Amino acid sequence: MGPVGGVFDGLLALVLLVLSIRLLFVSSLFHAVVLFIALGLLMGLTWVRLQAPDVALAEAAIGAALTGVLFIDLLYKLTHRNNIRSSVSERLIYEQTMPRRWLTACLSALVCIALLAPLLMVAAQSPTTGAGLTPAVSAAMAATGVTHEVTAVLLNFRSFDTLLELTVLFVAVLAALTLRVMDTSSLPTAIPKPPDPLMDGLWRLLLPLLVAVSGYLLWLGSFTSGGAFQSGIVMAATIILLSLTGQRTLELLPPLVWRALLVVGLLNFIVVGAAMLMLEGAFLQYPQGWAGGLILLLEVTASLTIATALVTLVLGLSVPAMFKRYPDPR
Repeated sequence: MGPVGGVFDGLLALVLLVLSIRLLFVSSLFHAVVLFIALGLLMGLTWVRLQAPDVALAEAAIGAALTGVLFIDLLYKLTHRNNIRSSVSERLIYEQTMPRRWLTACLSALVCIALLAPLLMVAAQSPTTGAGLTPAVSAAMAATGVTHEVTAVLLNFRSFDTLLELTVLFVAVLAALTLRVMDTSSLPTAIPKPPDPLMDGLWRLLLPLLVAVSGYLLWLGSFTSGGAFQSGIVMAATIILLSLTGQRTLELLPPLVWRALLVVGLLNFIVVGAAMLMLEGAFLQYPQGWAGGLILLLEVTASLTIATALVTLVLGLSVPAMFKRYPDPR
């Protein structure tokens, strides 16, 4: 890393610190959402500088883009529900005295320091040279069925961690939908959008390209940066884009279908893990000859589940038809 790279990294760290502090004291919900999106994008850039493009893609897409959309949608509901003005909802959350906010920030900083201090001590005592686990991963790559180290770690060596990640995502979607169904009095009604030739032409042009990119990222995962999460994110963004242009998307599917898509990745992990437990004596331990095919199967179904879960989080909270037992006959 040259001097220019060092200066850039220093400025990036400084901007991240300033944004984080600013988020603690921002007095507007809208400004907080905008700053959060900016922070997510800069975190993605930080992961790029740390030479972790897989994490950077996930951070920028989920941590900034889709989460930002969720926050904006939530902000809209907070400020427009029952004709409540934005200033009223913001006062309910941010009507605090400055000393109290400073006290909250100081306590948060102390907690962070208390948690980080042991980690910093361990990091200071660890050797500064060495390849870490890289030699061990490289030595075992021949038995993984893939040629990309990150994919091997996520879907072979540490596949149980990926199973837990899908479980967390499923539980989050389930909790969001459960809370939404409990509040049936506020389910919105569909508002038809006027035809827009520009947007219609745009989505017709972008749809095949985005579908191809999603499939390409899934294929890339076996030998370079990409995989199920990145593919699922692009697929989810494609469906959300179609929805923003006024097209019907998930609500066209029978509830049984989109619910099956929501759990197919998680169930596939469990079924494969149970089968390997009976055949190999270890959960999610693949036979060498089957590893590549099983990983591909897990990636395809995980991509479908990730895309469905993210779309459901964004659109499922505002599409009444998704809460019906049967498809909307209209």
